[in-house]
Amino acid sequence: MVLNGLVYAIGGSDGDTRLVEAFDPQTNAWRPVAPMHCARRFTAAAVLDGKIYAVGGRDSLRKDLSSAEVYDPSTDRWTLVAPMSTARKQHGVAVLSGKLYAVGGHSDAGGDSNSVEAYSPATNTWSAASPMCSLRKQFGVAVVLGKLYAIGGDALEGFTSAEAFDPHKNRWEVVPGMSVPRYGHAVVGL
Repeated sequence: MVLNGLVYAIGGSDGDTRLVEAFDPQTNAWRPVAPMHCARRFTAAAVLDGKIYAVGGRDSLRKDLSSAEVYDPSTDRWTLVAPMSTARKQHGVAVLSGKLYAVGGHSDAGGDSNSVEAYSPATNTWSAASPMCSLRKQFGVAVVLGKLYAIGGDALEGFTSAEAFDPHKNRWEVVPGMSVPRYGHAVVGL
């Protein structure tokens, strides 16, 4: 995660997963920043309005999380925000049209998911968006030309499929897939 010229490492599965560190390429050094409220591994994060949002994941007791929190670098403080309606890990998070989208994932209670929720920082609320066409976990998300893309993933086995979400139509449509099945990968929009 990059914000204000720093690279942030958020949560994870080694040690105290509440920990967050920032790397400054100017000083070539890592430094701790404020820890999150919740331990999070298999989480997803994105930058919206100059702040980092960490969404969902799994805590140190192996409980899937619906909680979300926001980091303000100007105060070095994490604040809990409204929770999602669905606990999820191994999901995707992206920013589109001023909202934070939490997409797909997995929970021990509900299995693999195609559900989508959109967070509005102005109202501190999550709302349901149209579900994806496919169940997806461990997939990549990216925003390009005003659409949110969900690519590849795992639902019993890796797959090549991809789909795009149009927020104005609140609709997903299947787009051409990759040539090789992938899951646990990353995608980037330029």
